[in-house]
Order: sequence, then structure tokens, then C-alpha cells
Amino acid sequence: YKTAKGGTVDLVLNNIPIKIIQSSNLKNIGWQERSLAGAMKKLGATRGILAAPVDRPIIEKTGISILPWAAWS
Repeated sequence: YKTAKGGTVDLVLNNIPIKIIQSSNLKNIGWQERSLAGAMKKLGATRGILAAPVDRPIIEKTGISILPWAAWS
């Protein structure tokens, strides 16, 4: 999925946009969240997922959640 401004989202599964990132520094993921938030708005989704190399998931009821890469294996 590609947003109107050029940001990409890797996958849309059950109307949930998912973006895979390489950075484990959670303080500097703002740019990654922008494209995911744009896709959420376009799709009308209340949830989005960032797949990142982190140890523990950060699950939000609405908005953007962060899941470890290991959760997908």
C-alpha cells in the first residue's frame, strides 16, 4: 500500500495496515508512524501495527501497536 504522499505500508491484513521497520529505537519512529497513520485514515482502520526488532509488544486498543518480529514466526 502506498499513501498519496509516497509513504509505504508493507501489508494490509483484515483492514489492519502493517509496516515492518528495522529500528529498535522507539523514540525515533515518528516517520514510520506517519505513513502507517495515513494508511489507517485512508482505510478507515482504528488499528495499525509496526513490526519491529523489540523484545516486548506494546499493544494499544486503538492506534498504532508495536509487535516484535518474533510474533510473526
